[in-house]
Amino acid sequence: MRNIIKTFLLHGFRIIYSYFAWMRKYSKNRDKYDIEVKYQKLHHLCEKISKSLNADITVKGIENIPSETVCYLSNHISMTDPLIYLSVFHKPTTFVCKKEIKNYPFVAKCIDSIEGEFIDRQDLKSSLRTMMKVEKDLRTRKKSWLIFPEGTRNKDRKSLLLDFHYGTFKAPTKAKVPLVPCVIYGSHRLIFYKTKFKRYPIYVEFGQPLYPSEYENMSTQEVAKIIQSRVQTMLSYHARQEDKEALMKALKNKYKESM
Repeated sequence: MRNIIKTFLLHGFRIIYSYFAWMRKYSKNRDKYDIEVKYQKLHHLCEKISKSLNADITVKGIENIPSETVCYLSNHISMTDPLIYLSVFHKPTTFVCKKEIKNYPFVAKCIDSIEGEFIDRQDLKSSLRTMMKVEKDLRTRKKSWLIFPEGTRNKDRKSLLLDFHYGTFKAPTKAKVPLVPCVIYGSHRLIFYKTKFKRYPIYVEFGQPLYPSEYENMSTQEVAKIIQSRVQTMLSYHARQEDKEALMKALKNKYKESM
C-alpha cells in the first residue's frame, strides 16, 4: 500500500493528466490515431510508474523475439503484470483482458487506448467474437498481442502453471504469427507486500518462439502443450532461481544498512 501512495504522490498529476488529455481520446477513437504514437505514450507512462513502484526488472531472452508481429503467451501472477510488460515492450503490443477490468476506469482506458480487447470468460459466443477480432488484427501485422492462456491469475506462485486454454491459440495460429512463450515473476510484490525492500526484483524472460512452419500441422491442443511446457521450464528453472538469488541479495543489503 505504501508503494501505491508513493506512486500517486510522485505521478498523480501525470496520471490524471494522461487520463484526460489522451487516454479517453484514444480509447474513444481507436482507429483515428496511429498505434505507434498511442503506444509510446503509454509505454513511457508505465516506465515511470514501474520505477516509482521500485520495480527492479531483469529481462532476458530479448534476442528470441522476432522483428515481425508476434503473439506473446505468458503466465499470470499479478494484476501488475500488464504494467511490467508495457514497461518492457518497446514496440506496439496490446492485451486481451477479462471484462471485469472495465470496472477499473484508469486501467480500462489504458487497455482501450492501445486497442486491446476485453473477453467475457462466461460467454462462449462473446469470447469467440473477441478472439476473432484478435485474429483479424494480427493479420494486419500492425501490432503484437500478449495473452495469458491460464485465463486468470495463478495465486499459488509456487505451484505448476494452471492449464492453458486451447482456444487461446486459435487466433494467433490462424493468423500465422510466431508464438513467443514468456514468463514473469516477482510482480506480485509491487502492491500489498509486507517486506519493505528498497527495490523489488522482477524477472521477465522470453523463450524460443514457435514459428508457423513448425505448428502448421498441429492442433491447438498440441500447440498449447508445447508453449505451456516452455513457459513452465522458464518459470521453474530460470525465474524462481533468479528470484531466489535476487531476494537473498536484497535481504543482505537490507541487513547491512540496518547495522
